[in-house]
Amino acid sequence: MKKLGIIFLLLITTYVYPQNFGTTDIDKEIISTLFSGDWQKSDSLIDMQLTAMPDHPKYYFMKAYNAFYSRLIGNNGLSRDESLRKTTYYAWEAIKIGERVTPTTETKFYTGLAYAFLSRTNVMNRDYWNAYWNAGESEDLLEDVLEKDPQMIDAYFNLGVNDYFADVMITGFQSVLTWFGGMPGNRERGLYYIDLVAEKGNLFKDEAKFANGLIYRFREIDNGKALANLSELYAKYPGSSPINDAYATASFVDKIEKEGVDFLEAEFDSLMTHYRLTNSFRLNSIGYFLINQNKLNEALKVFQINIRLYPTVANCYDSLAECYMNMGDNTNAIKFYQTAYNKLDADDSITDENREAAKVRITEQLEELGAGTNT
Repeated sequence: MKKLGIIFLLLITTYVYPQNFGTTDIDKEIISTLFSGDWQKSDSLIDMQLTAMPDHPKYYFMKAYNAFYSRLIGNNGLSRDESLRKTTYYAWEAIKIGERVTPTTETKFYTGLAYAFLSRTNVMNRDYWNAYWNAGESEDLLEDVLEKDPQMIDAYFNLGVNDYFADVMITGFQSVLTWFGGMPGNRERGLYYIDLVAEKGNLFKDEAKFANGLIYRFREIDNGKALANLSELYAKYPGSSPINDAYATASFVDKIEKEGVDFLEAEFDSLMTHYRLTNSFRLNSIGYFLINQNKLNEALKVFQINIRLYPTVANCYDSLAECYMNMGDNTNAIKFYQTAYNKLDADDSITDENREAAKVRITEQLEELGAGTNT
């Protein structure tokens, strides 16, 4: 790999405004339309460009990009299976064209991006061997791009994702495979690359900010940085429900960090409307965020409030039980695990498949605590 040389070039050239690398106003409109939540309109814009440039990997990659993010940030986007199917199909189309045409820096850039998104679909399908292979192909192409044009800041994003993912999220035998595959990962470098694109990127600036909002919120446990990134996206895309929800959650955590959890009781009657608590998941995720910070008393209060807001949702009781268990209070842990189990049959917020999985998991947890599912 050529990363040491790339980092050196990066350090001496980042003061220069990054080149657009053929990025057009239409390209920017495609991305902004997608992040606004209208993935169908974004897809139509891509189709128009694809008709004009059928022998270039660029817009086939954009089709893959749009399909992948339609589910995550496109309001009422594609289903998971359809999203992955379309992403895989168009990524391969981009790769086939990219490897057939003259290997310019631009075609290498979009072919490398197509390999990156193919790798993401491999991971989501638990096809890890192909995920590592395709990520490696992506790295080689994007590093070639940066050797020729280190000012192409957008190329750093997927290199950063590869570094961060391999170091932070791959464990056990899979981490051995990544090491043998030449992709051991580097958390700090991955964060540096993603932060760089969030600050100075062109085409993928918003994607990097969205990624940072999730990374700093759930992995780095730095809500301040998460909120800073999400605040900018919220101001830019007020119509995007996923971005608004992520921003509202980070803002809620910020209020808890600054004021404590007592306001939850004081503002109980307006919590659902004022803080967009449209379901139980937001408070539940905030509770686990606090557990990860070892703020167990604060987490306990959040889970208790969530039960009062959503008394029929079994997962609320499950999470409260886990909090008690972390606090060493096995008596209350058993009590609320049993309540969670007994709530499952009537809980219409989960699928039948998830209901059965939850029953198995709770039963196993109760057995470890020396209890059964009956009170």
